[in-house]
Amino acid sequence: MDPLPLPDAFARFPRTPLLWKHGSPLERLDHITNLANGNVEVWIKRDDCNSGLAFGGNKLRALEYILPDVIGKGCDIVVAEGGTQSNTVRQVAAAAAKKGLEVRPVSSTSRTHSSGGIKCGIECDEVTDK
Repeated sequence: MDPLPLPDAFARFPRTPLLWKHGSPLERLDHITNLANGNVEVWIKRDDCNSGLAFGGNKLRALEYILPDVIGKGCDIVVAEGGTQSNTVRQVAAAAAKKGLEVRPVSSTSRTHSSGGIKCGIECDEVTDK
């Protein structure tokens, strides 16, 4: 299954395929369909099954366009920031590694201020050489 052709304004951007050619499978959700008394059929698009990379997901669609830009600029390391067990970081790491790029994951942490607000800090020692 070939991807749909993009409008000219978007087709000019380089793309590196990461998704399987057959696309994401659709799965009928029988239990939810039954709860609707058969008035509607409920289906889900399984983007977790759209590639062989890190359990798939929608972020890979964007990475198909981001990675050619990264490679075109001569970068050899990709830094991915996210929380513990981040799906985004996992997908960036898998896609970048597939393209031969070194990956440096950076974890972010949340801390509560005395004012009750949330502060996000990045542990930069995970990026730099120790």
